[in-house]
Amino acid sequence: MAHLEMEGSLKAGTEIRIPFEPIFEGNITALAMDNDNNLWVGTTLGVKRFDGKAWTSYGYKAIKIEKETTLEQFAKEYLKTEDPDRIGSFVSLIKKKNTIREDPMPAGKIIYVYANPAGSPINALYDQGGKIYLASLYGTFSYSGGRWERYYHEGLNRTSTKDIVGEAGEIWFATADRVIIYAHAKKELSFTHANWLPELTSDLYYEFLGYVHPVGSMGTLGANFTFLTYGIISTTGEASPDVTGTINPFEAAFTLSYGTRASRNLAVGLSAKVIYSRLSTVGAGKEVGSGQATSFAAEGGILYSLSRKLRLGMVMTNLGPNLSYIDAAQSDPLPRNLAIGFAYRLVDSPYNRLTLVGEINKLMTSLGDGFSQELREAVENVGMEYWYGSLLALRAGYIYDQEGQIKTPTLGVGLQYKGKYRLDFAYIPSSKTTPLANTLRTSLTVRM
Repeated sequence: MAHLEMEGSLKAGTEIRIPFEPIFEGNITALAMDNDNNLWVGTTLGVKRFDGKAWTSYGYKAIKIEKETTLEQFAKEYLKTEDPDRIGSFVSLIKKKNTIREDPMPAGKIIYVYANPAGSPINALYDQGGKIYLASLYGTFSYSGGRWERYYHEGLNRTSTKDIVGEAGEIWFATADRVIIYAHAKKELSFTHANWLPELTSDLYYEFLGYVHPVGSMGTLGANFTFLTYGIISTTGEASPDVTGTINPFEAAFTLSYGTRASRNLAVGLSAKVIYSRLSTVGAGKEVGSGQATSFAAEGGILYSLSRKLRLGMVMTNLGPNLSYIDAAQSDPLPRNLAIGFAYRLVDSPYNRLTLVGEINKLMTSLGDGFSQELREAVENVGMEYWYGSLLALRAGYIYDQEGQIKTPTLGVGLQYKGKYRLDFAYIPSSKTTPLANTLRTSLTVRM
Protein backbone atom coordinates (compact mmCIF):
# COMPACT_ATOMS: atom_id res chain seq x y z
CA MET A 1 0.00 0.00 0.00
CA ALA A 2 1.07 3.59 -0.54
CA HIS A 3 1.87 5.81 2.46
CA LEU A 4 0.54 9.34 2.79
CA GLU A 5 3.11 11.46 4.62
CA MET A 6 1.70 14.69 6.01
CA GLU A 7 2.67 17.12 8.72
CA GLY A 8 0.16 18.13 11.34
CA SER A 9 -3.41 16.87 11.59
CA LEU A 10 -5.43 15.38 8.76
CA LYS A 11 -8.38 17.18 7.37
CA ALA A 12 -11.82 15.59 7.45
CA GLY A 13 -12.56 13.69 4.25
CA THR A 14 -8.91 12.98 3.48
CA GLU A 15 -8.44 9.47 1.96
CA ILE A 16 -5.36 7.55 3.11
CA ARG A 17 -4.01 4.00 2.58
CA ILE A 18 -2.83 1.90 5.54
CA PRO A 19 -0.40 -1.00 4.96
CA PHE A 20 -1.69 -4.39 6.10
CA GLU A 21 -1.38 -8.10 5.36
CA PRO A 22 -4.71 -9.98 5.27
CA ILE A 23 -4.94 -13.27 7.16
CA PHE A 24 -7.66 -14.64 4.87
CA GLU A 25 -7.36 -14.06 1.16
CA GLY A 26 -10.76 -15.65 0.43
CA ASN A 27 -14.16 -15.68 2.06
CA ILE A 28 -14.53 -17.87 5.17
CA THR A 29 -16.80 -20.88 4.52
CA ALA A 30 -16.27 -23.30 7.46
CA LEU A 31 -14.81 -23.57 10.97
CA ALA A 32 -13.74 -26.56 13.09
CA MET A 33 -11.75 -27.18 16.27
CA ASP A 34 -9.72 -30.41 16.54
CA ASN A 35 -8.72 -32.46 19.62
CA ASP A 36 -5.49 -30.47 20.02
CA ASN A 37 -7.38 -27.18 20.12
CA ASN A 38 -6.20 -26.17 16.67
CA LEU A 39 -8.61 -23.90 14.85
CA TRP A 40 -9.27 -24.91 11.23
CA VAL A 41 -10.70 -22.34 8.84
CA GLY A 42 -12.03 -23.20 5.40
CA THR A 43 -12.14 -20.48 2.77
CA THR A 44 -12.87 -20.07 -0.90
CA LEU A 45 -9.08 -20.20 -1.41
CA GLY A 46 -8.21 -23.25 0.67
CA VAL A 47 -7.81 -24.15 4.34
CA LYS A 48 -5.78 -22.67 7.20
CA ARG A 49 -4.88 -23.91 10.68
CA PHE A 50 -4.17 -21.81 13.79
CA ASP A 51 -2.27 -23.58 16.62
CA GLY A 52 -2.56 -20.71 19.10
CA LYS A 53 0.65 -19.06 17.93
CA ALA A 54 0.73 -18.93 14.15
CA TRP A 55 -1.33 -19.60 11.05
CA THR A 56 -0.43 -22.35 8.57
CA SER A 57 -1.82 -22.33 5.03
CA TYR A 58 -2.30 -25.52 3.02
CA GLY A 59 -2.75 -26.25 -0.65
CA TYR A 60 -0.24 -23.74 -2.04
CA LYS A 61 3.51 -23.65 -2.54
CA ALA A 62 5.84 -20.66 -2.45
CA ILE A 63 7.68 -19.65 -5.63
CA LYS A 64 10.33 -16.93 -5.89
CA ILE A 65 10.19 -14.73 -8.96
CA GLU A 66 13.70 -14.86 -10.46
CA LYS A 67 13.29 -11.97 -12.85
CA GLU A 68 10.73 -9.27 -13.46
CA THR A 69 7.77 -10.74 -15.33
CA THR A 70 4.09 -10.19 -15.94
CA LEU A 71 1.46 -12.41 -14.41
CA GLU A 72 0.39 -13.63 -17.83
CA GLN A 73 3.93 -14.58 -18.84
CA PHE A 74 4.51 -16.33 -15.51
CA ALA A 75 1.29 -18.31 -15.99
CA LYS A 76 2.32 -19.40 -19.50
CA GLU A 77 5.72 -20.62 -18.29
CA TYR A 78 4.39 -22.28 -15.14
CA LEU A 79 1.48 -24.06 -16.82
CA LYS A 80 3.38 -24.66 -20.07
CA THR A 81 0.32 -23.73 -22.11
CA GLU A 82 -0.99 -21.02 -24.41
CA ASP A 83 -4.65 -21.77 -23.54
CA PRO A 84 -6.14 -18.33 -22.73
CA ASP A 85 -8.86 -19.79 -20.48
CA ARG A 86 -6.41 -21.71 -18.29
CA ILE A 87 -4.03 -18.76 -18.18
CA GLY A 88 -6.82 -16.33 -17.27
CA SER A 89 -8.12 -18.59 -14.49
CA PHE A 90 -4.61 -19.09 -13.10
CA VAL A 91 -3.83 -15.36 -13.13
CA SER A 92 -7.10 -14.59 -11.37
CA LEU A 93 -6.32 -17.16 -8.64
CA ILE A 94 -2.81 -15.77 -8.13
CA LYS A 95 -4.18 -12.26 -7.73
CA LYS A 96 -6.76 -13.36 -5.16
CA LYS A 97 -4.35 -15.52 -3.14
CA ASN A 98 -1.47 -13.03 -3.14
CA THR A 99 -3.48 -9.77 -3.26
CA ILE A 100 -1.28 -8.64 -6.14
CA ARG A 101 -1.92 -5.17 -7.47
CA GLU A 102 1.37 -4.60 -9.29
CA ASP A 103 2.08 -6.07 -12.69
CA PRO A 104 4.78 -6.80 -13.76
CA MET A 105 6.04 -8.52 -10.60
CA PRO A 106 9.54 -7.52 -9.46
CA ALA A 107 12.41 -10.02 -9.16
CA GLY A 108 12.70 -11.58 -5.69
CA LYS A 109 8.97 -11.44 -4.95
CA ILE A 110 7.51 -14.53 -3.25
CA ILE A 111 4.10 -15.67 -4.50
CA TYR A 112 1.93 -18.67 -3.63
CA VAL A 113 0.48 -20.89 -6.36
CA TYR A 114 -2.10 -23.70 -6.18
CA ALA A 115 -0.53 -27.11 -5.41
CA ASN A 116 -3.22 -29.54 -4.22
CA PRO A 117 -6.94 -29.77 -3.30
CA ALA A 118 -6.31 -28.27 0.15
CA GLY A 119 -6.10 -25.00 -1.74
CA SER A 120 -9.45 -25.41 -3.49
CA PRO A 121 -12.75 -23.90 -2.28
CA ILE A 122 -13.63 -25.59 1.04
CA ASN A 123 -17.31 -26.28 1.63
CA ALA A 124 -17.21 -27.97 5.06
CA LEU A 125 -14.90 -29.15 7.84
CA TYR A 126 -15.54 -31.94 10.34
CA ASP A 127 -13.38 -33.34 13.15
CA GLN A 128 -13.75 -36.90 14.45
CA GLY A 129 -11.28 -38.30 16.91
CA GLY A 130 -8.47 -35.99 15.87
CA LYS A 131 -8.92 -36.54 12.13
CA ILE A 132 -10.14 -33.54 10.14
CA TYR A 133 -12.34 -34.27 7.11
CA LEU A 134 -12.51 -31.57 4.42
CA ALA A 135 -15.21 -31.27 1.78
CA SER A 136 -13.90 -29.37 -1.23
CA LEU A 137 -14.90 -28.53 -4.76
CA TYR A 138 -12.47 -31.17 -6.06
CA GLY A 139 -13.16 -34.02 -3.64
CA THR A 140 -13.05 -35.07 -0.02
CA PHE A 141 -9.80 -35.54 1.86
CA SER A 142 -8.57 -35.78 5.46
CA TYR A 143 -5.72 -34.64 7.69
CA SER A 144 -4.33 -36.53 10.68
CA GLY A 145 -0.94 -36.65 12.35
CA GLY A 146 0.66 -34.34 9.80
CA ARG A 147 -0.50 -36.48 6.87
CA TRP A 148 -2.96 -35.62 4.09
CA GLU A 149 -5.01 -38.36 2.41
CA ARG A 150 -7.70 -38.47 -0.20
CA TYR A 151 -10.92 -40.06 1.06
CA TYR A 152 -11.69 -42.91 -1.36
CA HIS A 153 -14.96 -44.18 0.15
CA GLU A 154 -17.66 -44.45 -2.55
CA GLY A 155 -15.69 -42.24 -4.96
CA LEU A 156 -15.71 -39.19 -2.68
CA ASN A 157 -12.04 -38.55 -3.49
CA ARG A 158 -13.07 -37.09 -6.88
CA THR A 159 -16.60 -35.89 -6.10
CA SER A 160 -17.46 -32.30 -5.20
CA THR A 161 -18.70 -32.61 -1.61
CA LYS A 162 -21.12 -30.00 -0.28
CA ASP A 163 -21.28 -30.79 3.43
CA ILE A 164 -20.08 -33.20 6.16
CA VAL A 165 -22.10 -33.95 9.30
CA GLY A 166 -21.42 -36.32 12.20
CA GLU A 167 -24.28 -38.33 13.66
CA ALA A 168 -24.17 -41.14 16.28
CA GLY A 169 -20.58 -42.05 15.49
CA GLU A 170 -21.23 -41.99 11.73
CA ILE A 171 -20.12 -39.45 9.12
CA TRP A 172 -22.60 -38.22 6.51
CA PHE A 173 -21.21 -36.79 3.27
CA ALA A 174 -23.57 -34.76 1.08
CA THR A 175 -22.82 -34.40 -2.64
CA ALA A 176 -24.90 -32.78 -5.36
CA ASP A 177 -27.00 -35.92 -5.97
CA ARG A 178 -26.71 -38.22 -2.93
CA VAL A 179 -25.82 -38.67 0.73
CA ILE A 180 -23.07 -41.18 1.58
CA ILE A 181 -22.82 -42.55 5.11
CA TYR A 182 -19.63 -43.96 6.56
CA ALA A 183 -20.36 -46.05 9.66
CA HIS A 184 -17.32 -46.63 11.81
CA ALA A 185 -16.80 -50.15 13.08
CA LYS A 186 -18.86 -50.92 16.18
CA LYS A 187 -18.65 -53.49 18.91
CA GLU A 188 -20.81 -56.47 18.03
CA LEU A 189 -22.14 -59.46 19.96
CA SER A 190 -23.76 -62.36 18.11
CA PHE A 191 -25.36 -65.67 19.05
CA THR A 192 -26.44 -68.53 16.78
CA HIS A 193 -28.43 -71.68 17.56
CA ALA A 194 -29.36 -74.57 15.25
CA ASN A 195 -30.81 -78.01 15.76
CA TRP A 196 -28.52 -80.34 13.81
CA LEU A 197 -30.00 -83.12 11.63
CA PRO A 198 -33.52 -82.72 13.07
CA GLU A 199 -34.83 -85.48 10.81
CA LEU A 200 -32.63 -88.03 12.64
CA THR A 201 -32.85 -86.95 16.28
CA SER A 202 -33.85 -84.00 18.42
CA ASP A 203 -30.85 -83.76 20.77
CA LEU A 204 -28.14 -82.72 18.28
CA TYR A 205 -27.56 -78.96 18.29
CA TYR A 206 -24.99 -76.31 17.45
CA GLU A 207 -24.22 -73.11 19.39
CA PHE A 208 -22.05 -70.12 18.49
CA LEU A 209 -21.21 -67.03 20.56
CA GLY A 210 -19.00 -64.32 19.08
CA TYR A 211 -17.77 -60.84 19.96
CA VAL A 212 -16.09 -58.23 17.72
CA HIS A 213 -14.20 -55.21 19.07
CA PRO A 214 -12.80 -52.48 16.77
CA VAL A 215 -9.43 -50.98 17.70
CA GLY A 216 -9.52 -47.85 15.56
CA SER A 217 -7.17 -47.67 12.61
CA MET A 218 -5.37 -50.82 13.79
CA GLY A 219 -8.25 -53.07 12.75
CA THR A 220 -10.64 -55.37 14.59
CA LEU A 221 -10.24 -58.00 17.31
CA GLY A 222 -12.66 -60.89 17.70
CA ALA A 223 -13.34 -63.90 19.89
CA ASN A 224 -15.86 -66.71 19.55
CA PHE A 225 -16.88 -69.98 21.15
CA THR A 226 -18.37 -72.87 19.14
CA PHE A 227 -20.12 -75.88 20.65
CA LEU A 228 -21.57 -78.95 18.90
CA THR A 229 -23.20 -81.79 20.81
CA TYR A 230 -23.99 -85.21 19.34
CA GLY A 231 -26.77 -85.93 21.84
CA ILE A 232 -27.18 -88.85 24.26
CA ILE A 233 -25.71 -92.17 23.06
CA SER A 234 -26.16 -95.50 24.84
CA THR A 235 -23.13 -97.70 25.52
CA THR A 236 -22.99 -101.51 25.58
CA GLY A 237 -20.60 -104.17 26.87
CA GLU A 238 -17.73 -105.62 24.81
CA ALA A 239 -19.47 -108.93 24.17
CA SER A 240 -23.06 -108.07 25.01
CA PRO A 241 -25.71 -105.81 23.43
CA ASP A 242 -26.98 -104.89 26.86
CA VAL A 243 -26.95 -101.15 27.63
CA THR A 244 -24.34 -100.33 30.27
CA GLY A 245 -24.74 -96.56 30.37
CA THR A 246 -24.86 -93.40 28.29
CA ILE A 247 -22.38 -90.84 26.98
CA ASN A 248 -22.81 -87.31 25.66
CA PRO A 249 -20.11 -86.67 23.00
CA PHE A 250 -19.41 -83.09 21.97
CA GLU A 251 -16.84 -80.83 20.33
CA ALA A 252 -15.92 -77.26 21.25
CA ALA A 253 -13.53 -74.58 19.97
CA PHE A 254 -12.39 -71.20 21.23
CA THR A 255 -11.04 -68.75 18.64
CA LEU A 256 -9.21 -65.41 18.74
CA SER A 257 -9.15 -63.33 15.55
CA TYR A 258 -7.63 -60.17 14.13
CA GLY A 259 -8.50 -58.37 10.91
CA THR A 260 -7.32 -55.18 9.25
CA ARG A 261 -6.99 -53.41 5.92
CA ALA A 262 -3.70 -54.02 4.15
CA SER A 263 -4.57 -51.44 1.48
CA ARG A 264 -7.54 -49.49 0.18
CA ASN A 265 -8.90 -52.56 -1.63
CA LEU A 266 -7.47 -55.45 0.40
CA ALA A 267 -8.48 -56.67 3.88
CA VAL A 268 -6.82 -59.59 5.66
CA GLY A 269 -7.66 -61.64 8.73
CA LEU A 270 -5.96 -64.26 10.92
CA SER A 271 -7.33 -66.58 13.61
CA ALA A 272 -5.93 -69.02 16.15
CA LYS A 273 -8.09 -71.52 17.99
CA VAL A 274 -8.05 -74.33 20.49
CA ILE A 275 -10.16 -77.42 19.66
CA TYR A 276 -11.43 -79.92 22.20
CA SER A 277 -13.24 -83.11 21.19
CA ARG A 278 -14.80 -85.57 23.63
CA LEU A 279 -16.25 -88.58 21.91
CA SER A 280 -16.37 -90.74 25.01
CA THR A 281 -15.10 -91.18 28.54
CA VAL A 282 -15.69 -94.91 28.29
CA GLY A 283 -13.40 -97.13 26.21
CA ALA A 284 -12.90 -100.83 25.66
CA GLY A 285 -10.23 -102.87 27.44
CA LYS A 286 -6.93 -100.98 27.54
CA GLU A 287 -8.53 -97.96 25.81
CA VAL A 288 -10.73 -97.01 28.78
CA GLY A 289 -11.00 -93.23 29.20
CA SER A 290 -9.08 -92.37 26.01
CA GLY A 291 -11.85 -90.88 23.86
CA GLN A 292 -10.80 -87.25 24.25
CA ALA A 293 -8.47 -85.07 22.16
CA THR A 294 -7.15 -81.52 21.99
CA SER A 295 -5.58 -79.69 19.06
CA PHE A 296 -4.70 -76.23 17.81
CA ALA A 297 -5.42 -74.60 14.47
CA ALA A 298 -4.71 -71.44 12.50
CA GLU A 299 -6.96 -69.80 9.91
CA GLY A 300 -6.49 -66.99 7.43
CA GLY A 301 -8.53 -65.07 4.89
CA ILE A 302 -8.43 -62.19 2.45
CA LEU A 303 -11.12 -59.94 0.99
CA TYR A 304 -10.38 -57.97 -2.18
CA SER A 305 -12.59 -55.28 -3.72
CA LEU A 306 -12.24 -55.26 -7.48
CA SER A 307 -14.77 -52.43 -7.77
CA ARG A 308 -17.65 -50.85 -5.89
CA LYS A 309 -19.83 -53.77 -6.96
CA LEU A 310 -17.55 -56.82 -6.96
CA ARG A 311 -15.63 -58.37 -4.06
CA LEU A 312 -13.63 -61.60 -3.94
CA GLY A 313 -12.74 -63.61 -0.85
CA MET A 314 -10.71 -66.65 0.13
CA VAL A 315 -10.46 -68.43 3.50
CA MET A 316 -8.32 -71.34 4.66
CA THR A 317 -9.52 -72.96 7.90
CA ASN A 318 -8.42 -75.59 10.42
CA LEU A 319 -4.70 -75.66 9.61
CA GLY A 320 -3.24 -77.65 12.47
CA PRO A 321 -2.14 -81.06 13.82
CA ASN A 322 -4.44 -84.06 13.78
CA LEU A 323 -6.74 -84.95 16.66
CA SER A 324 -5.26 -87.91 18.52
CA TYR A 325 -7.75 -89.75 20.78
CA ILE A 326 -5.68 -92.84 21.61
CA ASP A 327 -2.30 -92.61 19.85
CA ALA A 328 -0.73 -90.79 16.94
CA ALA A 329 -1.13 -93.78 14.63
CA GLN A 330 -4.90 -93.55 14.99
CA SER A 331 -5.19 -89.75 14.79
CA ASP A 332 -7.88 -87.98 12.78
CA PRO A 333 -7.11 -84.98 10.55
CA LEU A 334 -8.82 -81.66 11.18
CA PRO A 335 -11.39 -80.72 8.53
CA ARG A 336 -8.98 -78.43 6.68
CA ASN A 337 -11.01 -76.46 4.18
CA LEU A 338 -10.44 -73.95 1.39
CA ALA A 339 -13.32 -71.62 0.53
CA ILE A 340 -13.33 -69.19 -2.42
CA GLY A 341 -16.24 -66.86 -3.04
CA PHE A 342 -17.52 -63.64 -4.56
CA ALA A 343 -20.21 -61.04 -3.94
CA TYR A 344 -21.60 -58.86 -6.73
CA ARG A 345 -23.97 -55.95 -6.03
CA LEU A 346 -26.61 -56.05 -8.77
CA VAL A 347 -28.72 -53.19 -7.40
CA ASP A 348 -27.47 -50.48 -5.06
CA SER A 349 -29.87 -47.69 -4.17
CA PRO A 350 -30.87 -46.05 -0.87
CA TYR A 351 -33.93 -48.31 -0.46
CA ASN A 352 -33.10 -51.40 -2.51
CA ARG A 353 -29.95 -53.53 -2.51
CA LEU A 354 -29.64 -56.84 -4.34
CA THR A 355 -26.47 -58.95 -4.07
CA LEU A 356 -25.47 -62.14 -5.86
CA VAL A 357 -23.05 -64.41 -3.97
CA GLY A 358 -21.26 -67.64 -4.81
CA GLU A 359 -18.86 -69.93 -2.97
CA ILE A 360 -17.00 -73.19 -3.49
CA ASN A 361 -15.65 -75.26 -0.57
CA LYS A 362 -13.07 -78.03 -0.80
CA LEU A 363 -11.80 -80.24 2.02
CA MET A 364 -8.00 -80.38 1.91
CA THR A 365 -7.50 -83.49 4.06
CA SER A 366 -6.86 -85.79 1.11
CA LEU A 367 -5.71 -84.61 -2.29
CA GLY A 368 -4.31 -86.28 -5.39
CA ASP A 369 -7.46 -88.02 -6.64
CA GLY A 370 -7.35 -86.29 -10.00
CA PHE A 371 -8.97 -83.03 -11.05
CA SER A 372 -12.38 -84.47 -11.93
CA GLN A 373 -12.68 -86.28 -8.60
CA GLU A 374 -11.46 -83.27 -6.62
CA LEU A 375 -14.07 -81.13 -8.38
CA ARG A 376 -16.73 -83.72 -7.61
CA GLU A 377 -15.84 -83.53 -3.92
CA ALA A 378 -16.16 -79.72 -3.84
CA VAL A 379 -19.34 -78.16 -2.46
CA GLU A 380 -20.84 -75.28 -4.46
CA ASN A 381 -23.17 -72.67 -2.99
CA VAL A 382 -24.97 -69.83 -4.73
CA GLY A 383 -27.44 -67.32 -3.36
CA MET A 384 -29.03 -63.88 -3.53
CA GLU A 385 -29.80 -61.35 -0.82
CA TYR A 386 -32.28 -58.47 -1.07
CA TRP A 387 -32.42 -55.64 1.46
CA TYR A 388 -35.26 -53.17 1.68
CA GLY A 389 -33.66 -50.13 3.27
CA SER A 390 -32.04 -51.30 6.51
CA LEU A 391 -35.15 -53.04 7.83
CA LEU A 392 -35.82 -56.29 5.98
CA ALA A 393 -33.62 -58.84 4.21
CA LEU A 394 -34.82 -61.74 2.04
CA ARG A 395 -32.41 -64.51 1.05
CA ALA A 396 -32.49 -67.58 -1.19
CA GLY A 397 -29.77 -70.02 -2.19
CA TYR A 398 -28.86 -73.48 -3.35
CA ILE A 399 -26.40 -76.09 -1.98
CA TYR A 400 -24.87 -78.52 -4.44
CA ASP A 401 -22.81 -81.27 -2.79
CA GLN A 402 -22.43 -84.07 -5.32
CA GLU A 403 -20.23 -86.29 -3.17
CA GLY A 404 -22.36 -85.87 -0.05
CA GLN A 405 -25.58 -86.14 -2.06
CA ILE A 406 -26.96 -82.86 -0.76
CA LYS A 407 -28.78 -80.86 -3.42
CA THR A 408 -31.26 -78.51 -1.83
CA PRO A 409 -32.52 -74.91 -1.86
CA THR A 410 -32.13 -72.70 1.19
CA LEU A 411 -34.20 -69.78 2.43
CA GLY A 412 -33.53 -66.92 4.82
CA VAL A 413 -34.93 -63.73 6.26
CA GLY A 414 -33.42 -60.93 8.34
CA LEU A 415 -35.02 -58.20 10.47
CA GLN A 416 -33.10 -55.17 11.69
CA TYR A 417 -34.13 -52.49 14.18
CA LYS A 418 -32.42 -49.09 14.38
CA GLY A 419 -29.22 -50.59 13.01
CA LYS A 420 -28.46 -52.08 16.44
CA TYR A 421 -30.46 -55.28 16.65
CA ARG A 422 -30.73 -57.90 13.94
CA LEU A 423 -32.52 -61.23 13.92
CA ASP A 424 -31.73 -63.71 11.13
CA PHE A 425 -33.33 -67.02 10.20
CA ALA A 426 -31.94 -69.60 7.75
CA TYR A 427 -33.94 -72.66 6.73
CA ILE A 428 -33.43 -75.80 4.65
CA PRO A 429 -36.85 -77.00 3.42
CA SER A 430 -38.24 -80.46 4.09
CA SER A 431 -36.95 -83.23 1.82
CA LYS A 432 -36.88 -87.01 1.99
CA THR A 433 -33.45 -87.18 0.35
CA THR A 434 -31.62 -84.42 2.26
CA PRO A 435 -30.07 -85.22 5.68
CA LEU A 436 -30.14 -81.53 6.60
CA ALA A 437 -33.86 -81.14 5.80
CA ASN A 438 -35.88 -78.93 8.17
CA THR A 439 -32.74 -77.41 9.68
CA LEU A 440 -33.52 -73.97 11.15
CA ARG A 441 -30.69 -71.69 12.22
CA THR A 442 -31.48 -68.60 14.32
CA SER A 443 -29.03 -65.75 14.89
CA LEU A 444 -29.23 -62.63 17.05
CA THR A 445 -26.77 -59.77 16.56
CA VAL A 446 -26.43 -56.70 18.79
CA ARG A 447 -24.27 -53.72 17.80
CA MET A 448 -23.06 -51.45 20.57
